[in-house]
This record gives sequence, C-alpha cells and structure tokens, in this order.
Amino acid sequence: MIVKKRFLFILLLTCLMMYIFTGCYFYPNEEAMLEPPLIEEGEVSYNTLPVARKDIENKINVTGYFVSVKQHDLSFEKRGGYIESINVKAGDKVNKGELLALLDNENLINEIKRQEIIYENALHSYELVELSHNNDLELANISLTALQEDLERAKKIGTYSKVELESKQNEIKKQQINIDKINENYNKERLAYKKSVDLEKLSLDSLKADLNKSSIISPASGRVSYIADISIGDYIQSRKVLIRVAEESTLQLQYKGEKANQFTKGMKVRVEINDIEYDGTVVLTSLDVPNDEKDSFRDTIMINIDNLPEDVEIGNSADISVVLQKSEDAIVIPKSVVQGFAGRRVVKVLEDDVVIEKDIETGIESVTEYEVISGLSEGELVIK
Repeated sequence: MIVKKRFLFILLLTCLMMYIFTGCYFYPNEEAMLEPPLIEEGEVSYNTLPVARKDIENKINVTGYFVSVKQHDLSFEKRGGYIESINVKAGDKVNKGELLALLDNENLINEIKRQEIIYENALHSYELVELSHNNDLELANISLTALQEDLERAKKIGTYSKVELESKQNEIKKQQINIDKINENYNKERLAYKKSVDLEKLSLDSLKADLNKSSIISPASGRVSYIADISIGDYIQSRKVLIRVAEESTLQLQYKGEKANQFTKGMKVRVEINDIEYDGTVVLTSLDVPNDEKDSFRDTIMINIDNLPEDVEIGNSADISVVLQKSEDAIVIPKSVVQGFAGRRVVKVLEDDVVIEKDIETGIESVTEYEVISGLSEGELVIK
C-alpha cells in the first residue's frame, strides 16, 4: 500500500515537470518585427530669383482735394433775431451782392415806414419855410421898389417939401430893415427846420442800416461751403457764423495725411486731374503757419497748380506724386526676400546648391523694393 502511494506521487510529479517545461509549445510562435523601410534622400528645390539691375524711385503718391484759399464767414454782425429765410444751401453757387439770409423784420419795416413819413413831413415843412420866405421876400421887394419909385417921382415933381421927402426916404429905410429881418428870420427858421430834417433823415438811415444788418449779402461770387444747422424761425445770435462762401477763383489743392511731413515748401510736384498732368508747387506746410494755427494745419500741405482748369470745383480730387529719390541701373531686389535681424538686413543666396546668408546694405527704398548698395552682385540667385 505504501509502495503504491509512492508510485502515484512520483507519477504526478513527473507529469507536472513535463507540463512546466513543455507548456510554451501550446502557444503560436511570435512573428519577428520588421525594420522600417529606408527612404532614399531626394534633391531639395528652391524658388529663386536672379539679381538684376533696374531703375528705382522713392516716390510719394497721395490724393488731395481742392479747397478755397479765400473764404468768407458770414453772420448777422450787429443784431440777432429770428430767421425769416435762408435762400441757399451747401454747395450752391452764389453771386456777389446776392441775398443769402434774412431775419424777421416785420416790426422794423413798419418802424421804417413810420419814420419815412416823419422824414417826408419834416422835409415838406422845410420846403414850405423856403417857399414862404421867397413869397414874403418878393412882396417886401415889391413894396421897396414902389417906395423908391414914389420918391423918385416926388423929386422930379419938385412940389414935395423937404420933410415929405425925408418921410419917404424913412419909409424906404424901414422897408429895407424889414427885408433884412425877413432874411434873418428865414435863416434862423431854415436852420431849425434843416436840423429837424437832418435828424429825421439820420433816424431813417439808422433804421435802414439796421434792416441791412438783418440780412446777409454775399460779398463775393463763389460757392456755399457751409451752413449752420439752424431752421427758419429759430433765433440766432449776432456774429454767429451762419453761412460760409468760398471763392472758387482762388482754389488750391490740399492734402491731409501721414505723408505730409515728407513735403517741403517750394517742392515741385506732379498733379493729375482727370488723367491730365499739371505742374504744382507746395506753398504751405504745417511748419509755415503760426503756432496758434498749427493744430488746424497738422499733417497738411497746400499746393498751387499751374494753369488750373476752369472747370475744377471745390471738393474735386486730384492725385499728387513726387519723386524724392531716384537711382538708375541699380541692383534691385524685392523687399519680400529680405530678412531683418538686430539692425541687419540679410538675404539667402543659393550658391552651388548650397544656401548661404549674406548681409546687404540698402539704399533707396520704394514701396515694394530695395536698392542694394553692397552685398549682392548681378546674376546671383536669391531665395524667395
């Protein structure tokens, strides 16, 4: 019995050992890992541009607009009031002497009519004084003449006594004194009535002047460039600018922008108007105006055009161009191929299929290109 148990134990142990050492044969063999395929190195291609020579310009191209050099700011100078009419609008052409705006003057007009009647009455009274004086003087002279003739007849007859003749002479003297008083009284009366006429005329002229002050008359022919935002019936203060008239006979081209500081007074420019070029001269920059006006002329230049066409109007545009620098037959490359590093300008050049970097010195600069003063030679290939 003991022998049988040992035999079974040995048998189980043997089977266990066989299982342990032969277990890997129950699983499939793993495949060997494949090495990645080798990629053969190909040729690298570059987009290049041959360095060439050409002309290059540093040129300014901007757009300006025509404005009037001489403008008139118009207002009711001496009095305010309610607006009765505004006869123009912005952009209208006006003629010298044209009525542009008017205040409500109904009361003033009525007052003028009353004063005209008063003045006419005073003038009529003055004329009556003169007429009355002329009549009185004529009658007095007739009486004097009659007295003188009577004296002459009495002397010829010779029958009048000395006393009677002296009496007639005294009558003549009295009449002469009477005539002098008529003239004296007339002169005093005339002066008084003349003074009254002058005063009434002065009052009438003053009222008419007020009426003129209640209207705005264009002082020159031109175009209305501004009208205040105000309506009929609104009250407007005296001296408040209501209308601005710009004379079109004094037009200049104005440019406002960041490139204005590149222009200088006296600089010659080319101006294109409706595809036709004209010569122009810079006549004003922000450096040429007084300090108190620099803000209004900031970044502004004014250009006078030679032989300006008559059909140019305020607000029309024109293209302005001026060449600041120019170089002929220069080495020129696009700005796009230049890289900047710490103040350096570098381009990549392809030499014998090898990329190298070269420092360059640039000169004239246009909007899209550089002039290369040194660092590149004609025919070299720069990488775009």
